[in-house]
Parts: sequence; structure tokens; C-alpha cells
Amino acid sequence: MSHTAPIPRDNTSTYDTTKNVQASSNGVAAAATRLRIFIMLYSMYGHLEGLARRLKKGVDSVEGVEVVLYRVLEMLSAEILQQTRVSPKDDGIPVIIAEDLALADRGAQMKAFFDSTDQL
Repeated sequence: MSHTAPIPRDNTSTYDTTKNVQASSNGVAAAATRLRIFIMLYSMYGHLEGLARRLKKGVDSVEGVEVVLYRVLEMLSAEILQQTRVSPKDDGIPVIIAEDLALADRGAQMKAFFDSTDQL
């Protein structure tokens, strides 16, 4: 399975993640401090994917925030997916890998919460 870049923001400006600079519509670059949020999802029948897309659209409207969608790796076999009539996955939403998490802004509170679930 190939790994592709996350879905970019839906707006008219471009964002250069290597320089943390946003180019405005007049071509003048300005320093930008942006909060990068990842929405990671698993959706068997497309319901959660639709919800994630609507969430992304709403959060993308907040100035200074960038949202990218990722899906987690499918763990079910092709046979089970066919038997359960799972919706096909959108190849436009890349599969997240552990290394991608370093690119997101994250809070210590969420890390502490996930760390507390290791006994489960």
C-alpha cells in the first residue's frame, strides 16, 4: 500500500509546511503560526468518514488552523470485507503511519489519556 500526502485545506491560499509561511492571494508571503490538527478515522460503511469530512470543513474555516484527514490501516481480510459489504475506502484519504503523528500539533492531555489505556 502506498503512502500519500494528506488531503490539503480547501481554500484559495497555499501553505508551505516546510517554511511555515502562508502565501496570500496577492502573492505576498507572511509568517504564519498554524495549529495542525489530524482527524484520524476508521469508517466501515462511510458514516464516520462523512462526519469527519464535515468536521474538517468546519474547522478549516477557523483562521490559523489546518486540518488533515487520515484513515487507519484496514485490518479485516478482503473476504470479510466482502461478506460484510463494507464500503470501498476513499484512496484520497491516506493511511496514517506512526511517523506521521510527529507532524501534528498534539496535547499532553491526549497522550496521557492514550497512555493510560495500555492495560486494555
